Amino acid sequence: MKTGMFLTPIHRMGRTYLDMYRMIENVIIELDSLGYEEVFLGEHFTAKPEPVSNPLQFFTGLIHRTKSIKFATGVINLPHHHPARVAADVAMFDHMSQGRFLFGIGTGGLPSDFELFGTMESPRGEMMLESLRMIQGIWSQDPPYVFNGKFWNFQVKDTVMSDLDLGLMHKPFQSPHPPIVVSSMMPDSGLAGLAGENGWGFISANFVSTAILKTHIDSYNKGAEKSGRNPNPKDWRVVRTILVTETDREAEEYFENSQNNITAYYQFLYTQMSRMGMTILFQPDITHPNPNLSLKQSMDEMVIAGSPETVIGKIQKLKERIGDFGGLLLAYHDRDDNPKLWENSFRLFKNNVLPQLD
Repeated sequence: MKTGMFLTPIHRMGRTYLDMYRMIENVIIELDSLGYEEVFLGEHFTAKPEPVSNPLQFFTGLIHRTKSIKFATGVINLPHHHPARVAADVAMFDHMSQGRFLFGIGTGGLPSDFELFGTMESPRGEMMLESLRMIQGIWSQDPPYVFNGKFWNFQVKDTVMSDLDLGLMHKPFQSPHPPIVVSSMMPDSGLAGLAGENGWGFISANFVSTAILKTHIDSYNKGAEKSGRNPNPKDWRVVRTILVTETDREAEEYFENSQNNITAYYQFLYTQMSRMGMTILFQPDITHPNPNLSLKQSMDEMVIAGSPETVIGKIQKLKERIGDFGGLLLAYHDRDDNPKLWENSFRLFKNNVLPQLD
């Protein structure tokens, strides 16, 4: 089973940008030293607790500070970028990292980013697909380039000097291109269906209930069947908040402190999603939502904590409920509430939990 971390990331409010950037750097370097395989990093322009506006730029400074961990965008929101710029930047990073890269793409999820880029009412799904077709077109051919679509039109045709390699755009290090991955938090996700249809990787967010996870794999399987593909559970990654402690009591003591970072994280998300009218994400039963659902009840669905034996049992029960999946990613949380506890959790998960899940 693949493992790594998905960093939206959501930090506790009040931190400086530099502090947040250092926290992200440190956790990625630590995960690499422990043998974790991949790290996804989000892209947000208008949310201070989610401070990374350019994950590729951020990752560049970590290429030579890590040994083997793969860097993944989680995700580049294609409607907010020119396709040629994304094609060039991704290809460049793929070479710089020598193929340690996964190309996570999406439509965006932050309303204030939609407002910033004027895409609030735009067909962002169509925009993503058109952009991806153009990006793959650039990577699959030599100039001249001529691309005409509904949302973008561009060309490099009249200024090409083939003998001098002028007019030529980057192709990625990986052939034909880095693996494509999409993610979603919505029930009955259309992106999950597209992933199955196209053979892309798919990631289910950590701040959704088990019931929504089940709709994701169902949508993925339907998409695969639509295109005549055999659904491959190894292409599905599930993100979960996981805290592994030496004993169950140690985990209980962590949550008894109401100021712990995990509870603060989910309180922030619950407030945000309530204002966006999206509390369905937290409902254990999405067909009969509980209007009085508490934060603790929501967290019981999304947080896996305890001793290695307890965590193994909870993950196995999760697989029984939703089906098999090929990747389990840790959700990022600030660790300064108990650094030693978190450091030990990463080790216990990698060495004591993960080997028992294969």
